[in-house]
Amino acid sequence: DWIARELGKRPVTNPEFLEHQIVLGAGLMHLEHAIDLDRIPGERTFLIGLPLRLVGADGGPCSPVALTSWPARNPRIIDLTLPVRPGKRIQVWLEKSFEAGDPVQETGVRIEGHVGTHVVAPRYLDERADGIEALLGKTLVGPADLADLSGPRHALPIGADMLAERLPEAPGGTILLLRHAGGANGRGDGDSPWLSAEAAAWIADRQYRAVGSDFELDAGRRRLAGNPARKSDLEAEAVLLGSGVALLKNLAGLDAIGTGRPWVAALPLRLPDAEAAPARVVALDWHATPNDDPAPGYGERMTAQD
Repeated sequence: DWIARELGKRPVTNPEFLEHQIVLGAGLMHLEHAIDLDRIPGERTFLIGLPLRLVGADGGPCSPVALTSWPARNPRIIDLTLPVRPGKRIQVWLEKSFEAGDPVQETGVRIEGHVGTHVVAPRYLDERADGIEALLGKTLVGPADLADLSGPRHALPIGADMLAERLPEAPGGTILLLRHAGGANGRGDGDSPWLSAEAAAWIADRQYRAVGSDFELDAGRRRLAGNPARKSDLEAEAVLLGSGVALLKNLAGLDAIGTGRPWVAALPLRLPDAEAAPARVVALDWHATPNDDPAPGYGERMTAQD
């Protein structure tokens, strides 16, 4: 909207946002400040542009990607992201309000540390390893294998044998999802299992690029109870991150994924040099029929750096 460029020079009233009035008034959404649109081949693409899941917000930051190839049918979209609610380490607020007569309304958000649904990059343990910026695109968008770990085995370490037993007969995804579905919001808490170092090495040996779960992967995290961690505290996470495997933390809704191999798009905010970032994570289920196998396309980055 042209009038938005004048905000720094004079007060601008809401009716002057003519393009915003037309587009938003028609029930459409804005996806502003995207980049690399010239890299999209053809005239149609499959766009994933979901913002952070901010409760009560009128907008939010996002990391949009465009798939350069995809199946013919529309997917069933399953949101795997916990809502971002205000709390001790999270603040979400509206800086202005239409109801109070202000000209515009803007959402503000501040997140401190690793909280909510987020992605942890190998740089968390080694500053020379890949950070969030390097993971966007191919690493965090791709087909996923799902291992269902729910059942009678609670509060026990997950070994390599159990993973092999619970995975499909012919695993071949680039992302591994571990489902326990215990506790609030579909997340396993005190009674959920954890990943052994042996199982973490098994995952890395099979060249998964990312692992996501709805429970705390590392027993060391539970002992720390939210306190800062050292590398020696995190046996499983250290093996995964040290092998270049990213972590998709605090997922929800994995029980909504059925059989087949969904695509997963884990889209953290594009924070240069960061070792972790809040993310929106969705599963795209193109397997309504046996002929809906996804084409081997990858995501193109479309997110401005600042």
